[in-house]
This record gives sequence, structure tokens and C-alpha cells, in this order.
Amino acid sequence: FFLRFRRTLANNYNFIIGLCREDKQKRLFKATTRMTTTTRTSPPLLLGASSVRIVGREQKRERRRKINPSPPGVSAFFNNNAEKKKKKNDDDEDDEKRRGKGKKTIEYDEIRPGQGPNAPKFPEICEYLVSSNSKSSTVEGISPLAFRERYYDNDDEKGMKGLLWNKTSSDSKKNTYYLDLRQPLEHEDWQVPPFQGGCAYQIPSKNAFRRISGYALSIKGGLKERDEEFVKKVYETCNEDLSATVIVCDLKGGSIKKAQSSEASNRGVIDRSDSFAVRACYELVQAGFSDVKFIEGGFPGLIDDAGLPYTSEKFSDLLRNQSEGNRKLLMYAKLLPDPTILPGVLIQGGVFLIFGLAFYNVNGFGDYLSENVPAACSFLPIKSCF
Repeated sequence: FFLRFRRTLANNYNFIIGLCREDKQKRLFKATTRMTTTTRTSPPLLLGASSVRIVGREQKRERRRKINPSPPGVSAFFNNNAEKKKKKNDDDEDDEKRRGKGKKTIEYDEIRPGQGPNAPKFPEICEYLVSSNSKSSTVEGISPLAFRERYYDNDDEKGMKGLLWNKTSSDSKKNTYYLDLRQPLEHEDWQVPPFQGGCAYQIPSKNAFRRISGYALSIKGGLKERDEEFVKKVYETCNEDLSATVIVCDLKGGSIKKAQSSEASNRGVIDRSDSFAVRACYELVQAGFSDVKFIEGGFPGLIDDAGLPYTSEKFSDLLRNQSEGNRKLLMYAKLLPDPTILPGVLIQGGVFLIFGLAFYNVNGFGDYLSENVPAACSFLPIKSCF
């Protein structure tokens, strides 16, 4: 019997081993499938002891999560903080949009200057400003009397009491900024409330030679050039609010309705309606300011025509004791005393002194020049040369 069983086993050994292996594979497949159905994320199905160990670890972690969940206060704390932060950011964006800050970012490099080599001619500036009134921006020239009626209160017996909002500004709750476009030296000499300095359209030239040349010609502050950061200064002064009302004023005022033709401009004819205020408005409109105004008569119109008061801490006594004609000459011709005009006064005084001594031949001064200075008779009024 033993020999027969051994012979049978030897003949069917491969068949029996195959059956055992097939049964083992089926049992492993069933166990793996049953375990993976209870896990969140199933690992790849692998037949073998390693796959059983991987699935077993995932099953233990899942049981641990169910038995010991994370404290509800911790997750709620972090979720509440995230929601509050998101809500705050949304509120800030809404506030910026309401104030007009989030609407547009100024590209200073894209703004074409109103004065200088790349600036357009004044008639083109006027055409641009007039056409912008039909678009998103409003440019308006205000007469001195209209400015007084709109922004000043006449109820006080002592004079101008203070500023008042007009109905349009009161309803829209827009801020209004009054900017003096003169250089700081001129603004310090005298002011017209409520116009504030700090946003000069022209500043002393950065070139020392040009600036000194202006001193020699008795130009207060020397020769000047356009301030490249003018729009940036106005933007900061207005608290970065492009929807604010900006009213600018200079000594001339100007107009955008009475500009001369381009042909007259090409012939070099001086345009009386040209002014720094209009050119400043041209740049501000390009920057995105929606409401820009300028005083057509300038400061002389506000003081002489509208009767607005002016203040001067440095020259109040000097101006008070002058006649009306002398006061206008000192204020509007920029002749109030200043150290920067002293070199020009000395140079021009010396030239006139030499001319007088040569013409009247004081102590033979004219004869001496005619005999010893080459071509003196060509540029000096010497009597002996006639």
C-alpha cells in the first residue's frame, strides 16, 4: 500500500501543488478585497504578504481616527480665522473700489508731458481737453467770480469766512483739493486761501549752468523746467483718490475755448490763453483724474476781479504800504525781494553804470575806453566816437 501511495503521489505531485497554490491565491484575493472596502484611500492591489501588511496599517489608522478624533475646537479655530481673514480682504477691496483706488493704477511713463520736447502744441492740448469732457473726465475753466460764488461764503461781515461745498460736491461727497502751481519761492511770498503749495508745475532747473544763468537775469529761482514728478505729487496730495475734484491755479489762468489756431502757433505768435494751469490739467486728465478745474483769470483775477483776500507773512507790511499799481507789479511780476534775484540786480546795475560813465565821459572814462578797448565804440554809447 505504501509503495502504491508513493507512486501515485509522485505521478500527481505537480497537480496537487498547483491546486494548493490556486487555493491560496483565491483566499488572499478575497481577504485583500474585504479589507480595502473599509479604507478611505486604497493602496494598489498586490497579491502577497506585503500587500496584506499595507492594507492592515491603513485599516488600523482608520480605526484610530474613529476612536480618537481631533478636538473640534482646533479645527473650528483655524477655520474661523481663515474665514475672518478672507472677509477682511474682501471688505478692503470693496472700500478701495468705493474710494476709487482700485479702479486704475497710474502709469507715469505713459503720460505725455504738457511742456517740454515731447509736449504737443497748445491748440492740440485744448482739443484734447475739450474732447475729454464727453468721455470719463471733466475739465472746466472757472471764472474768478464763479469760483467766489461757488466756494466762498459772503455771510461774514469781516470778509470771506470760509469754503462751502456746492450742491454737486455735497451730494457726491467728493473731496476737493486746491493746488497752487507756482514754485515754492513764489508761494511763500504770498498766498490766496485755500490754495496750497507743494505741487509746483515748474521747479528750478537741475542744470546748474541754466539755473545760474537765470540768476544773472534776475529770474527768481533761476531758469526753470517742468517737474517730472508733478502728477505723482498731486496723486499723493489727493490721497490717491482719482475721483476727487482738483482745482489748479497759476498767475495766468488761461483758457481752453479761446486757443489760437495751429498756423498762428507755428508762426511763433504768443497765445494769450496759454498757461501752466491748462498744461497741468492736460497731464492730470491723462493720469485718470475725473474732475479737473482751473481758474481762468489766475490769481490776479481772484484778487482783483473777485476780491478774494491774499495773505503774506514775509511782505504784508511792504505790500500794504504800496499803491495798487506798485502792489500788482511786485506780486505779479515776481519782483518781491529774494536772494536769487540779487546777482541779476548787481550785474544789470553795473552794466548801466558803465554805459552812463562812458556816455557822459566822466573823468575821461569814455575816451579811455575808446582808445584802449578794441571795438568799444561798437557796443558803448561814447560821445567821442560819434
